[in-house]
This record gives sequence, C-alpha cells and structure tokens, in this order.
Amino acid sequence: MRKLKAIMLVYLCCAVFAVWGCEPLRKKFTRKKNKDDSAAVQPILTPIDYPVQVYSAAEQYRQAFGLWKVWHRELIGLVDDPQEENEKRLNYVVAQELGQMEKIHDLLDGNDREAAQRLLVDMKELSLEFNRPRELRRRGAISKRLRVNEKTMMDKLTPRKPRKYTTVIPGGA
Repeated sequence: MRKLKAIMLVYLCCAVFAVWGCEPLRKKFTRKKNKDDSAAVQPILTPIDYPVQVYSAAEQYRQAFGLWKVWHRELIGLVDDPQEENEKRLNYVVAQELGQMEKIHDLLDGNDREAAQRLLVDMKELSLEFNRPRELRRRGAISKRLRVNEKTMMDKLTPRKPRKYTTVIPGGA
C-alpha cells in the first residue's frame, strides 16, 4: 500500500508539473526579438577641433633620441644575429634609424649639429653597405661601426646635457 501511495504521489507531482510547467525554464529557451539599438546612437554632426599641441625642442629631441636608441638596438641585434635573413626588416630598421637621426640633426644647433651631421653621413654610408648582398657584407666591420656610432651618440649627443636647439616645431612630437 505504501508503494502504491508513493507511486501515486510521484504521478501526481508529474501531472502538476506538466500542467503548470516551469515558467523561468520556458522563458530561458524562448527567442526574443532584438531591440533596435541604432535609434539610440546619435551621430556627432559637428566635429571638435582640438588645438595643435606644441612641444618644446628639448621634448622633441628627447623623444627622437629615445626612438633612435630603440631602433639602434634593434639594428645591432639584426646585424649580430647570423641566422637573421629578413632583408625587409633590416631595411626597415635602417630607414627608421636614419629618420630619427635626421630629426635629431634638424633639432640641434651649433657644434652638436656638426657632430650629428658626421654621424648621419656615417650611417648613410652604412646603409649603402646594407644594400649589398647578405653574403658580401662584412658583419664584423658593420657591427663595430654601429657600436662606435652608438658610443659617440651617447657621449656627445645625450639629451641629459644642456644644448642649443633650433626653433620649436608645432606638433612635431
């Protein structure tokens, strides 16, 4: 008799559950239409013009010198690695370093500008060396010249020393 009551109770619970159902479970698995969010976004009709930020020549020099150091380290790493065969990367790094050296040259004035000019000419000569086929390059000589140029830059043209700069270039950083 107890088994019969237990079975009847289970059947009764199943019937009640089937009739009522589980409303949260049913809501969970029904699809709802997406609301149109495009109406809520308002486009900006008048652009905001921000003033051109002016950096001092010292700030521009510090930034150009920092970027030169990064590109120079990258170049030394590429030259010293005998397994490196990526010519495009090498040419790109040389071009970036030359660009930073030209910025440094343009920002300096007086004797510092002459020292930067000598280093720039030497780097341009080195860039011609990179145009030669990889097998014909003298890695040791190139690496030595790069390290000498680095020492000269760090000793004579470091941004820590006070120096004369040319006029301020707006937005040049």
